[in-house]
Amino acid sequence: MSTKQTTEKKRSTWWYMWQLIRYRPGMYALFAVLEIFFFAVFPQVWGLLTREFFNNLSGQTSINENVFVIVAFIAGVSLAKAAFTFADVAVYFTYQNIVNVLLRFNIFKHILSRPGGQSLPGSPGEAISRFRGDVEEVSFFLSELVTVIAQSAYMIFAIYIMAKINISIMLVVFIPFGLIILVANKTEKIIQKYWDAAREATGQVTGFIAEIF
Repeated sequence: MSTKQTTEKKRSTWWYMWQLIRYRPGMYALFAVLEIFFFAVFPQVWGLLTREFFNNLSGQTSINENVFVIVAFIAGVSLAKAAFTFADVAVYFTYQNIVNVLLRFNIFKHILSRPGGQSLPGSPGEAISRFRGDVEEVSFFLSELVTVIAQSAYMIFAIYIMAKINISIMLVVFIPFGLIILVANKTEKIIQKYWDAAREATGQVTGFIAEIF
């Protein structure tokens, strides 16, 4: 076995994910900005403005603006969020389709470059399942990775705001939430086992239908 082959086998999944990100870095960066604004910036700004609206009605506002100015800001933020929503959805699905096409093209090209007797390591049904399901999982992961980062930023800022208001209530809310996350992580291997079984079964069914026709 050559050194090059050994090096390639030692590369982690994250290395390949990074190569996919580098394929369209500008689009991925744009997608990241849209996700951060949609999930982290707009909800927080809208919440803070709503707080100031009710504080203004009670005479405890921290900004020297009348209620109509605050309502105008709230309306502006809502309109901006709506515009960002359309842009975010367009970039989201466009990027997923680009990654799907790239992976399927490269897989198909690799299969055609191999000797005829060694073109497929598994059954044709399993190959079709990988072309469809596995490729979509990769593009979905890359897209949702940015969403998770944006939502994490939102969560950190939300915890900070809640802790400033009342730390006891914040702990009551987030301790059960943290326990749910731990339980979900513990069941990850079980979920992966069922996912692998479902993928294998899908490949067998697809291959069986292909053999019938």
